[in-house]
Amino acid sequence: MKDAKKLLKKFMSADFVSKIGFVKLFYEIYHRIKMNKAYISLGSNKDDRLGNIQGAVFRIQKDIGVLIDLSSIYETLSWGFDGPDFLNACIGIETELQPLQVLNNLLKIEQQMG
Repeated sequence: MKDAKKLLKKFMSADFVSKIGFVKLFYEIYHRIKMNKAYISLGSNKDDRLGNIQGAVFRIQKDIGVLIDLSSIYETLSWGFDGPDFLNACIGIETELQPLQVLNNLLKIEQQMG
């Protein structure tokens, strides 16, 4: 919201803005106000663990929203069961989707990736 206000202030202080410039500015402000942020925890302990996380990030960007943040990747022990160690990461996205839509899309991605 702060960024959108800055853009609007910049627009208001300009001497002349073309119609195309105004449309682009309006579109950018509208999307910055309308976008929701979501933070998603990712993990894999099967086969190509890093490839699985990368694949999930690509699918999330394709199906859910724009990547805005990415943590480092950490290796963690499996906990509560015997199994291979995990690679874990966290991402931040901006999306027009509502929380339940994000969850449903994440479940589809997880199911499709196995």
